[in-house]
Amino acid sequence: MRLKRSDESRGGRFPARERYEDDSRAKAAAASRVDAGVSRVSSVVRSVYPRPVLPGRSAVDVVFAPADKLRLLSLRALGPVARRVVRDRELRVALIGAGAVVAALAGTLFLPWWLLALGPVILGVPHIMADVRYLVVRPGFHKRVLFWLLVAAPVIATLFGAGLRAGAIAVAGAGLAARGAAWWKRAIVVGAAAALGVCAWVYPWWSDLSFAHLHNVAAIVLWWVWRERKGFWHFVPIALFFLALALIAAGALEPLLFRSELFWSAPRGLDANVQVPWLASEVPGEWAIRLTLSFVFAQSVHYAIWTRMIPEEDRSRDTPRTFAASFRALRADLGWPLVTAGVFATIALCVWATWDIPAARSMYLKTGLFHGHLELATFAMFFLEGARRARSARDT
Repeated sequence: MRLKRSDESRGGRFPARERYEDDSRAKAAAASRVDAGVSRVSSVVRSVYPRPVLPGRSAVDVVFAPADKLRLLSLRALGPVARRVVRDRELRVALIGAGAVVAALAGTLFLPWWLLALGPVILGVPHIMADVRYLVVRPGFHKRVLFWLLVAAPVIATLFGAGLRAGAIAVAGAGLAARGAAWWKRAIVVGAAAALGVCAWVYPWWSDLSFAHLHNVAAIVLWWVWRERKGFWHFVPIALFFLALALIAAGALEPLLFRSELFWSAPRGLDANVQVPWLASEVPGEWAIRLTLSFVFAQSVHYAIWTRMIPEEDRSRDTPRTFAASFRALRADLGWPLVTAGVFATIALCVWATWDIPAARSMYLKTGLFHGHLELATFAMFFLEGARRARSARDT
């Protein structure tokens, strides 16, 4: 005859079972909370990156679907943090900027000559397209006759070797072409253009070299004032940028640089013996290498600002777009002909670089250096017309 154990005897003889059951219930409750959190994050992510509908998908959706899927998986991997990153533009752009600064510094420390050679080949044309889009098209300057006559024409002249002298004329033209500007603002711009023109005429080589270095740094200042700030996150990439620039300029990283074999690795025909004299001509001793490395670093951050950070800042909505939607917005702003030309030019330069990197890079520099003068002249237009950033009536 089998006797039934009382509840007390079961509790007394099997305490481990009760602990096991309590642990199981606790784990189940924790898993339920995690699932709820993941569900909330997924709902936010899906609101930004909706699942594409297979029937009737366009070619743009098909091409960019892998990139959108990869970003979606990356956001889900962040867990609860993804909710804040998706909804808080200040935080998101600051993270992008900080990552760009760190990546640019790493490239400058270990592969500077490759970065200096391939950066313009890969990112040069997309960066120029961003210049045209955000500095000319979206503000509507391309619809003004005076802009073409007084600003665009001198900028185009830089393609034929006019250099900073033509850039100074474009800035003076901006002082005359701007609408509704106060007289004292026009006086400042025209006076600055005159001083710039005199320097460019008397010291043409030094003026062009100084402008090449300074225009990279000016991009981060432009990003800072692009729109009204509400928090402190934007100070993170700015502080990192100037800290890294100071370390390079002071030579604090040189013991690490010169011991690395990667530092001296370079494409044929574009090593330090070629690049340093081009970017730091007549600069004495160790300052020449420091100035060149500063250019490498600042140029890399410059590309990131124009291709990633300013596009994020310019939209009216705080949440990011899919890559497919970004491409459609680019096409809407610039039109199919210009977008197609930019895509084919980038592909052509990259293919050319597989055979001859110096020639591909030289072709970009000959045809793309006008963008610095365009940036300078349109900055003057923004200052004159009182716009904190370039806005358009169309939401992209």
